[in-house]
Amino acid sequence: MRTFLAASLATATLVCASPQDAEAQVFFRPWLRPRVVVVPPRVVLPVVAPPVVYPPQVYPPQVYVQPYPQTYYYPPPPPQVYVQPAPPPQVYVQPAPPPQVYVQPAPPPQVYVQPAPPPPVIQQPPMVIPQEAPPLPPPPVYVQPPVPVPAPVVVQQAPVAVQPPPVVAPLPQVQVAVPRKPPRPEWKTHFGLGLHFVAGISTEKEPVDGRFTRLGFGGDLLYRNSRRVVLELSGEYQKRMSGGFERYDIPVLFGTRLHMGAPDWAVSPYFVAAVGGSYSKLDFIHSQDTAWFVNGQLGGGLELRLGQRFVLNADVRGDGRYRLTKPDAVTLATQCVNGEPVSPMGHQYGLQGRLGAALYF
Repeated sequence: MRTFLAASLATATLVCASPQDAEAQVFFRPWLRPRVVVVPPRVVLPVVAPPVVYPPQVYPPQVYVQPYPQTYYYPPPPPQVYVQPAPPPQVYVQPAPPPQVYVQPAPPPQVYVQPAPPPPVIQQPPMVIPQEAPPLPPPPVYVQPPVPVPAPVVVQQAPVAVQPPPVVAPLPQVQVAVPRKPPRPEWKTHFGLGLHFVAGISTEKEPVDGRFTRLGFGGDLLYRNSRRVVLELSGEYQKRMSGGFERYDIPVLFGTRLHMGAPDWAVSPYFVAAVGGSYSKLDFIHSQDTAWFVNGQLGGGLELRLGQRFVLNADVRGDGRYRLTKPDAVTLATQCVNGEPVSPMGHQYGLQGRLGAALYF
């Protein structure tokens, strides 16, 4: 019972002492008389503190640990390709020509000829011829025994030892390099482009002023075929320069120039021949006459070579034209002057001169 009362009083005391905002707290003291303690209220002043600025927190990098290792799937490796390297180019090394070997023939061996010994000279003692004695009694006759005649001595000449000719070994075949003649100069440039001016006169008569006199210009396409042959393809524009009716011609020719000089000649004369076609137009007062001609040229000239690339040329050519087409009825009716028919666009022959230049490349 006492224990229960003590616990109750302690609990009540703690409950009464726990609030701190009460203006008076009553402490119960069971063993003393109760008293009242007045506690003044707590003054709480608001304190304004400066704002606290915290630096941005740096978080460590997040590491995600996978519980299991990640499995990577790789594509299968490509098949091995064996590329066989290209064989090296075949190099043909031409052997150097052998050096020129001059073989001096050996001097002939000296042959010593030993002269033959002189033949022995045999001197026979002279025969004694008895002189005639005075007549005396005949002497006794003594018969002289025959003198033996020695056999003729044949002298044999000792044979001369003739040495056999020395055995000469055959000489090896030596290829002697024969020096070639220096090559003749050739053209290094073959194609060329040229321009020329032309002036010509024709035997054909004009209805008013007489013969047609033409001036014009043209271009050339040249090709050096060999050392002395040049092919040309030319086209021209020619116009009549005298009074009267107006006329122009357009010839296109293909020709050949045959040079007399070699490429190293500075001035080379040449002959020229060309053939082609020509278109002509003559303007009358009331009509126009157009015609096609077969054109041929033959002549000659000179070429001045200022190197292998630039040349100047001048030539004179005889020109002949044969008309292929016929004029129409209106033109035939017009080609009459003072009651006399004229044909200014018929067959014609003339002479023309050219002056031009060409550049080869």
